[in-house]
Amino acid sequence: MLDQRASQTGNALTFLSEGGEAGALMRSLDWLHSPLGHPSEWPQSLRSVVALMLGSKFPMFVAWGPELGFLYNDAYAVILGAKHPKAMGSRFEEIWREIWSDIGPLAHRALQGEATWLEDLPLVMNRKGFDEQTWFTFSYSPVRGDDGRIAGMFCAVAETTEKVVAERRIADENQTLEQRVAEALAERKLFADIVEGTDAFVQMADPLFNFLAINKASADEFERIFGVRPKVGDNMLDLLENKPEHREAVKRVWSRALSGEAFTEIDAFGDPALDRRYYEMKYNSLKDEQGRVIAAYQFVYDVTDRLRDQERLKKAEDALRQSQKMEAVGQLVSGLAHDFNNVLGAVVAAFDMIVRRAAENERIRTLPMPACKQRNAERNSRHSFSHFRERSASSSPR
Repeated sequence: MLDQRASQTGNALTFLSEGGEAGALMRSLDWLHSPLGHPSEWPQSLRSVVALMLGSKFPMFVAWGPELGFLYNDAYAVILGAKHPKAMGSRFEEIWREIWSDIGPLAHRALQGEATWLEDLPLVMNRKGFDEQTWFTFSYSPVRGDDGRIAGMFCAVAETTEKVVAERRIADENQTLEQRVAEALAERKLFADIVEGTDAFVQMADPLFNFLAINKASADEFERIFGVRPKVGDNMLDLLENKPEHREAVKRVWSRALSGEAFTEIDAFGDPALDRRYYEMKYNSLKDEQGRVIAAYQFVYDVTDRLRDQERLKKAEDALRQSQKMEAVGQLVSGLAHDFNNVLGAVVAAFDMIVRRAAENERIRTLPMPACKQRNAERNSRHSFSHFRERSASSSPR
């Protein structure tokens, strides 16, 4: 009897069969003190979300039920630090008590049906035995239970602490740098040493697209993505003469700056055979005393990794929404099939009564409605609905 019960419990936990260390922890954890109860008793909606989460390499967690029991995957365990593995199955608020004043209201909004998205939110966490300033980009989405009501929330998250710290350092450096460059250009003095000490890609060109200044970081990047190294005095369009598509792209953005326009643009540049990256480009122009443009300059930053992080977050949210839609379709089809079969049963019962009376009444026996045809119709209808229900169930992601 005990072996049979253990076998049934094992079958009920197949949705936890993957997921690395987090999945193994869920299978072996003593759930007696968890507000979630044992996984074998979890509703199907929660199982579907957990299976999706465990199969992802992106940091995710789900908080479920009135007490917001907390579940997460391997990638999120890294964010938890010393709070893992004790956090598994615990209450959301107890795990992140030190930042609950920041994220608690967001969680409440999700449970009210309002999804949220925050980029680079500053949070002071204690996950390694001491307080530390961190930044995170994440979204909170409501999750509905089997009855269609909101039963929990789902989060896809990326820690952006290193990125924010680096960007702030570069911004501080470049703010001073840009001011110094602007002053030097206003006096028509070109000091290459002003821009050589930054990681930003800095270039300046005259109205004929000749380089008047270019720092080492920019020259290195130009060579890496286009295969040719520029230097002061070179014509950027001539350097790209054998790459007409890239030549036109470079000419397009520089023409705007050389016409006097100040702007910021994010776009992709580079030969795909070498490397193609996304850049945030800030352009401005230098004018003489009569207001004529005599040069233009740019400050460029590589933002490829930031855009990829945003895309991964979007895909994670789309996958969750699709899973919930398919689950709802399966439940609707199942209900319709049951109701339709009940109606067919009543119709067939009526025709069976006619057949029995036909044996006693000559007039009824001559009616052109054999009961066998009705039974065939019932069988075919039941088969069609069963087939549709099976297709709906197999199409629903688990």
